[in-house]
Amino acid sequence: MKIAVLGSGAGGTAVAFDWSAHGHDVFLFDVEQFPDNVRHVSRTGRIDAEGGLEGSAPVAYAGHDVETVMSGAEIVFLVGPAFATRPLAAICAPHLEKGQEVVVCPGSTGGALAFKDESGLAVVDEVDNQEDTITLRFDAWIFPFLNIYGILGKTDGQAEGPLTVNPEVLFGKVGCVALGIDCSPINTTFDIEYTGNVGGGGITMAGGLELAMCCDIV
Repeated sequence: MKIAVLGSGAGGTAVAFDWSAHGHDVFLFDVEQFPDNVRHVSRTGRIDAEGGLEGSAPVAYAGHDVETVMSGAEIVFLVGPAFATRPLAAICAPHLEKGQEVVVCPGSTGGALAFKDESGLAVVDEVDNQEDTITLRFDAWIFPFLNIYGILGKTDGQAEGPLTVNPEVLFGKVGCVALGIDCSPINTTFDIEYTGNVGGGGITMAGGLELAMCCDIV
């Protein structure tokens, strides 16, 4: 399987090494502003790892040609600091192919949302959401010029839509075999119900300005 990795820092090279070590064809990309790692990997044709990952793993390509890296890739990894997600998304967006799976790292900072937004993709696909919110507002004038108010409420909702789970992305091919599960993507749906409380408050200040106007008519 062809794997595209965008980002050649510590995280990107670790992802590239791991997938290559598990027998996949890995193509590594980075922007021209960060040439050192891709230049080294391109020259040696491999990534050497020490520590949690040990050994040497071949890399099919390392460089700055994103079309070469993206073309025909089944899984695309964007790996870098959170502020790099949008720039990398803008670079790879013109080369996205139907059916490609994109994994954004880190994903805990809204990376997937940032990627979809920057790539011009729908942030939410085919999700049916129904929500009811009831709020109560109360306020009082403490002084002629000062009003305070509060808002209390409750929200109940339900959402359902399609969900695809890829065991190979979660566990790797070797992991799927070890666990005895099928590596094929699982297409299913999700259905969630949620409830929450709404609260808030604030102040309003009022005032006026007295103006006197006169005019002479000749």
